[in-house]
Amino acid sequence: MKPYLYLALAVILGLVGSSMLKICNGFTIIGPTILLILSYFAAFYFFSLALRTLPLSLGYATWSGLSTALNAVIGLLLFGEALSAGKILALLLVICGIIMINTAKDSPALLSASAPPH
Repeated sequence: MKPYLYLALAVILGLVGSSMLKICNGFTIIGPTILLILSYFAAFYFFSLALRTLPLSLGYATWSGLSTALNAVIGLLLFGEALSAGKILALLLVICGIIMINTAKDSPALLSASAPPH
């Protein structure tokens, strides 16, 4: 359960960073720029902790997919960005993909490669 907490923190902090990226106006407003740097650093830190035990494919798909979907919602609610029917459908497909990746992890492998030496 701990890796999913780290993953959730990574997503939330990434959302803060993405919002600050929009607000900082090309790094010209110092407060949002500093918050952007700190939140992205923390997001990658927590993501790295999650990846200690989560498979890379599951972790990255979940992180990037949730971030994409939630950034669209933030764009709508905070920045007045439009969501067309096509965008909503695409986001629903992303969410379906995340669910499929997370539930298919116990299925027998069709392809496998040996892990690289450490």
